[in-house]
Amino acid sequence: MKTKTLLLFLSFLATSSLWASIPTTEGLFRNNNNTDVQATLVMVTLQAEKKLNEKALEKPVEDSPLSEADVMKPEEQINKKVNLKYLFSVNEREDVEVVRVIYKPGKMDDDNIIDVKYYKNLEKGVVENTNRKGLVLGLLSSLALNRSEEISAFLKKVSTNYKSNEELIDPEKRDLYNQYKKYLKLIKEDESLKESLDNPMAPKDEEVRKTVEKIKERPFLQKDPHVSLEKKDASFLWKVDLDVLDAIFDGKTQRLQKLNFTKESDELAVSLDDYILFNGNNELPKTIKMNTLSHTFILRTSSHVQLNLGSKSMWQRYNEYIQKLKSNGETESTDFFFL
Repeated sequence: MKTKTLLLFLSFLATSSLWASIPTTEGLFRNNNNTDVQATLVMVTLQAEKKLNEKALEKPVEDSPLSEADVMKPEEQINKKVNLKYLFSVNEREDVEVVRVIYKPGKMDDDNIIDVKYYKNLEKGVVENTNRKGLVLGLLSSLALNRSEEISAFLKKVSTNYKSNEELIDPEKRDLYNQYKKYLKLIKEDESLKESLDNPMAPKDEEVRKTVEKIKERPFLQKDPHVSLEKKDASFLWKVDLDVLDAIFDGKTQRLQKLNFTKESDELAVSLDDYILFNGNNELPKTIKMNTLSHTFILRTSSHVQLNLGSKSMWQRYNEYIQKLKSNGETESTDFFFL
């Protein structure tokens, strides 16, 4: 959305006294404590560790919560550690591209690369991947890029009762906004039209004006039925309760604290601890812990850096990493858990 249009949009939303007082599911999943990304390239580095859960050694029996996919094979019964680097291209006019590089524990240099992955379209990757991978990618986008598009696309895929912000918009208020935007464009092109055209926000007809005033007083977004405010001890928490997912956010900062996802035999529990600030502008959880029936998986945030993409495209960067990987001759598994 262009700057002038965005300012107009925000000004219009300000006529609703309830705007932003009650968050939506999609709004909560956007990391609003971070400033908007100003650069064209965001790099996030993490240390990752996979631990074995004892139940993973069990053989699945009838009515067992463990599926075949959750039972550990002998070669997987070893704790593993790696380092991760995510490169996100950020351009409002283009799809978000991602290059993910996995390194051996130790230095994150070319000699230690063991896997490289490229997503031409992050949102498409979220939707087309397995549920676990899609959810993790969506959360990384939310936390590192202040974006809700990817997690919203994931929820649309897996949930039957999730409503995006677009679906919660008051249709009459949206129509009024569109009429007003069209009116402003016309009078900007020809100021003489200001005398003959009726301002949609302040129509001359008294009855129409009363109707418009009522519309203006309503919130732009209808209340999300799946978001509630709950008190725990002396603090408040925002809770999201969907058919396949529930999540807890801090009542004041709206930082994500916990998330549980369950769909058929697919389960993932996520917990996030204290958020730390990088470069004075962007925060990320210090530790993200994820649990399935077979694994405990821990991500420890190392850095969050905003850079300029420059003349080198993401595809070129990906191919450079691929060449470095080939020169290493690594034959390890190309999929470290679900990252």
